[in-house]
Amino acid sequence: ELLLGVRQFVPDSSSRGEPGQPRQHISELKLSLRELRDVKEAEGLKLEGTVRSILSQCGVRQRDLGGVQRVLLRSLDCTEGQAARDSLRELSSAVLKVERQTLVVNEAAVLSAKELVKEAKKRCRASGVSEEELRRAEQEARRSAAEEVKRRGEDEARRRLDE
Repeated sequence: ELLLGVRQFVPDSSSRGEPGQPRQHISELKLSLRELRDVKEAEGLKLEGTVRSILSQCGVRQRDLGGVQRVLLRSLDCTEGQAARDSLRELSSAVLKVERQTLVVNEAAVLSAKELVKEAKKRCRASGVSEEELRRAEQEARRSAAEEVKRRGEDEARRRLDE
């Protein structure tokens, strides 16, 4: 199956039927082989039911089945590069959380955030991210957090001056 997005300009008619300015329109073109579509519709539905059944047996609640199934299928259709990028993004997010929590000075929150960083680093390593890339991502996240703190401090100072 191949999905193409085509951006084009089309005439935009006013409500009076007069031609107006062209507007941008995106059309979606879906190409698929009949045989693959048939397999997807027949076998795919059976397998989807099987996956949902297994997830239910593993204790996934009915209301969470759709989301868990999407995550599962997305991970099965994930390249090593995508996994590495995703895990680095998670690491950056976890480091930012640690930096923010240290400002709050809530020890439990800081420990929880640090656990997130440890887990994110494990996922990075498991997806093939090098130690150098890990170090760079962590430094960049810390730098971003410092800039955010500085910006917030400046905003707070301006607010106090305005009062």
